[in-house]
Formats: sequence, structure tokens, C-alpha cells
Amino acid sequence: MIRRRWLECALVMAGFHHVTLPAMSPHSKPFAPFPLLAAVPPKRFAAELKALEQGMLTLLQSRYVVTQCLAYLAPNGTWVAYVQQADQAARAWKGTRQEIPGRRVGIDLVELWRDPAGARTAALTMTAQPVDTQGHYLLGYFTLAPRQT
Repeated sequence: MIRRRWLECALVMAGFHHVTLPAMSPHSKPFAPFPLLAAVPPKRFAAELKALEQGMLTLLQSRYVVTQCLAYLAPNGTWVAYVQQADQAARAWKGTRQEIPGRRVGIDLVELWRDPAGARTAALTMTAQPVDTQGHYLLGYFTLAPRQT
């Protein structure tokens, strides 16, 4: 309860005045990786999401296939903040950030997490420019599976 209250206060101080946190109970399932961002149907920004997916898969040398995609509108382009939130979400399933060979830090907005057994893998990407007139960036959170050869 203290952690929830701290989060609510931090959000108000950060300028998120109209945010309602999801209800929490001891039996709640883990929530989405970005509970404070507006989730959007992938079809709404299909072209942009496809470009993010293709860029991510190319950088990962097509070793994976996408099994699920979640799309979010982010009010600012603060990549590091979203990566930190994804780090926190990955900790729930014991995922750790992986090195991506060939990734250009600060240019290629892609991160990868995998659990120790290799049973769960996720990637995060973000557009370099806003996708709407309100200045929102698009985040793509992809659940991945190894490509069968």
C-alpha cells in the first residue's frame, strides 16, 4: 500500500494529474509493462508498428518471431525511462536485459530481455518521432519466440 501511495505521489509530481492506477490485490495477475500509458490497438498505427517490428527483427538477425505485440502511446520521447519500466516488468518473470550485437546506443531504440531458461523473451522499441498531433511516440512491446530452423 505504501508503494502504491508513493507511486501516486510521484506521478502527480511528474505532471500526470489525471492518472488512475489499476486496482491491486494480493491475488492480482501482473499488469501490463506500461500500466500508466495509453494502450492502443495495434491496427491504429499498423504501418509504424510494422516498421518498428521489422527494424527490431533485423537488428536481432531474425532469430525470433513475434508471438504478441502490445502498443502504447508515450507522451514524451524519454527512451531511458521506458526502458527502466520494462526492466522492472521483466524482473517479475526473472528477465534480464540482453546485449544486442550491432545495436547503436541512442540511435537504435531497441532493447531485449530474456529469462535464464530462455523460455520467455521480450523486446521494446520506440519511434524516433511522434506519431500523432499531440506529440505521442509509439512504443512497441513484443513477446518473442525463437525462430524454428
